[in-house]
Amino acid sequence: LVNISHCFSPLIVPQAGRTTSNLLVFFFSQAGSLNEAASSRFTNLLRKLECLQILNLEAFMLSYEQDFVNNIYLKGFSESTKVNYLRYLRLFMKQYEKDPYTCDIQLIKAYFVELISVKKFSSRTIYIIFSAVKFYFCNTLGNDPKQFDFYKPERSKKLPVVLKPEETAKLINTFTCIDYKMIVMLASLTGLRISEAVRVKTADINSDLHTLHVIQGKGNKDRFVPIPDDLILELRKYWKTHQNRKLLFPKRKSRNKDFNRVTTDKTISDKELQRAFKVVSDSLNFNKRVTFHTLRHTYATNLLESGVNLFMIKEYLGHSSISTTMVYLHLTNASEYYSYKKVKEYFKKIQGFNKWK
Repeated sequence: LVNISHCFSPLIVPQAGRTTSNLLVFFFSQAGSLNEAASSRFTNLLRKLECLQILNLEAFMLSYEQDFVNNIYLKGFSESTKVNYLRYLRLFMKQYEKDPYTCDIQLIKAYFVELISVKKFSSRTIYIIFSAVKFYFCNTLGNDPKQFDFYKPERSKKLPVVLKPEETAKLINTFTCIDYKMIVMLASLTGLRISEAVRVKTADINSDLHTLHVIQGKGNKDRFVPIPDDLILELRKYWKTHQNRKLLFPKRKSRNKDFNRVTTDKTISDKELQRAFKVVSDSLNFNKRVTFHTLRHTYATNLLESGVNLFMIKEYLGHSSISTTMVYLHLTNASEYYSYKKVKEYFKKIQGFNKWK
C-alpha cells in the first residue's frame, strides 16, 4: 500500500482507519488520473500482487458490491431485489467513478435531478434506483437516513393489466413446451409470482385439502392457496414426464454431461421462463403489455368478480397490506355493477319519502 500511495501523491487518499480492501478500491478507481509512468508502475504492482495470490483483481474491483450484497442477504430481500439493486448501484457508481466514501449528498441529489429532468426515467424506475442507492449509503456505509429525505418517490398509480378468460386460455395453449405451459397454467389458477411458481415441490400440494403450500414467498412468508382438482390431475400427468424426486418443475437441460432431470435439485429459472413467456405473449398481439405478473393480476380480479372476500384474496396473494389488494376493486365490472345496484336501491328508498311525488 505504501508503494501504491506514492503513485497518488497529488491525490487525497481516504482517511486513516479504512480497511485494506477499501484503500485498494480507491486506488484502483483513481488509476485513470495517473500519468503514463505512474500508471504503468501501479498496474505492474497490481499484477504482481495478483500473481502472488495476495490480490484477486476481479474480486477487489467489486469489493464495495460484496458488502452491499451481504447486507441485502442479511435483510432477507429476494434474489430479484438483489439483482435490481446491484444493477442500479453499478449505474450510479459508473457515472461518477468515485470512491463511495467521497460521494456526498449533493452529488446524490444531482444524480436524481438528472434522472427526473434530463433522462426522464419513469417514476417506478426512479423508485427502485432511489431505494438501491439509499440502501447502500445508509445500510452499508452507515449514512444518516434523514439525508435522503430530500426526495419522496411516488410509485406509479397505473392500474394493472388483466386478461379476459379467453385470452388466458389462448396464452396457455400457445406454449409448445409442456414445462412452460404447466407453470403458466399453475400461476393462472393460483396467482403465484414467477419465483414462487418455478420453486413448487410435489410435497407442497395437498390433494385431500385442495391446497398449495407456498413456502417462503415474498417477504419470507408462507401461505396456502386453493388449487382445483382438475389442475392437480394435470400436474400429476405432467410430473410423469420427468419424475423428479422433489421438484415439480426441475431444470430442463444442462451442459453438464452428468445432468439428470430425475435427481437434479435445480429448478427452471425465472429468466428462462420470462424469455419464453415474452416470445409467446408478443406473438399473440394482445395490444397491451402482458407479463408473467399479469396472470397474478388476472387471478385476483377474477376472484373478486366471483364474490371472494377481499381479505381472503389478500391472504391468497400474500400481500402485507390490504391497500395493495384494494387496487383490484378498480378493475372489476362486478364491483362497479354492485355499487350501481346499491345506489339505485338507495335512491328508490329516498324517493319513498318524497312528499311532492
